[in-house]
Amino acid sequence: MKNNNKKTFIIIGATGGIGSVLTTSFYKQGYNLVLSSRKLPELEKLAYAMDESRVLVVAADATNSDDIERLYAEAKSKFGTIDAIVVSAGSWEQLSIDKPLKEASALADKHYQIFFKIPFNAVYGAQEVFRDQKRLLILNISSHTAVRFDLDGNMTYSPMKAASHALIYNLIHELKINKIVNIKACDLMPAIVNTKEAAKWLDTAEKKAMAVQPEAIAAWIIENVDNDHIESEKLFLSKLVL
Repeated sequence: MKNNNKKTFIIIGATGGIGSVLTTSFYKQGYNLVLSSRKLPELEKLAYAMDESRVLVVAADATNSDDIERLYAEAKSKFGTIDAIVVSAGSWEQLSIDKPLKEASALADKHYQIFFKIPFNAVYGAQEVFRDQKRLLILNISSHTAVRFDLDGNMTYSPMKAASHALIYNLIHELKINKIVNIKACDLMPAIVNTKEAAKWLDTAEKKAMAVQPEAIAAWIIENVDNDHIESEKLFLSKLVL
């Protein structure tokens, strides 16, 4: 059943550390939610106590274009208009220059799939499927490493995050030259975020407090979802140095 009285968000990577906080924050805000990740049991656990009329869970491999098309089709079928799509995929894995090429190359392939292929499929598919709407906001969560090259252990993570950052800027350019004004896009670039995936590095209460809080990212999105002049990128900085 379609309900256009509330905002509807699609969260790709909903069960991750950032995605799960976004899910909780947006649900409390009264939004309809389409929650997607690869594993259905984790999605069902996340949505267990939520109103089924407001939440749709879709298990999908976002590296697969067919799965992205199915996700968007199911979202449109249930809710009609989609107000925003948030892409939050993967977590930091370090690579310096001390690993054998074979191991480093395997991690590069993995990071390409997670940090570029997922955003590419999600973003490209969104502008294609939802272009006839009055408005749509596309948000990619990359990293401050997309524009910082002085941080240790980022031989694969940083280049792939930089690629997804460039993807958003190229999308904005293509929308402009094609005079498509109803779709907006922004790249969110946090420093290390206080999530379960970052516990290895945030091993003290002080470090956790100094990290970017996922609730701050959620609050910024809520504040800016209706902003017709939203900036192309948003940095979330931290004084923590790892």
